[in-house]
Amino acid sequence: MKRKHYIHVKFYAMATWMRLYNFRINRWDLQIQHKLWLDELAIPFLREDSARTMLLIGMTSRSGSEAHNVILSKRRASEVLNYFSRSNLENRLDERFGGIKAGGERYAKNKGHKDGKEDDYFRAVDIWLLRNLIYDPTTLPIEIIPMIDMSNIA
Repeated sequence: MKRKHYIHVKFYAMATWMRLYNFRINRWDLQIQHKLWLDELAIPFLREDSARTMLLIGMTSRSGSEAHNVILSKRRASEVLNYFSRSNLENRLDERFGGIKAGGERYAKNKGHKDGKEDDYFRAVDIWLLRNLIYDPTTLPIEIIPMIDMSNIA
């Protein structure tokens, strides 16, 4: 099923989660729709609050090899960081949480997707815009906890 949207957003007390999805298969370049959403939503959030930092987590669907998908997911997250750098916001990357995570197909796998399954929702980059967080996983939104504690992620 092809989705028409390119971003999913949730707001929490201390963080905002955005998923840029619908990357093209085996590609990491941002589409025009991704850039529009970053310009209209993510960049203003970062500019309005100098205490806000970000965590980027690249993801893939379950098609392709796991090793290839880890590399692809890191490229997707790096591409988003490169886009932020055009607005001089790359210094907002929060290294306490690892900055850029290469989630590969792990998230799709955790959601029960079978190997070889293609899903545009997992061809994505999760953008966590964090506000004044002290590194304490018990205070984070439930969705971010498994992403931060991924010990085998590059």
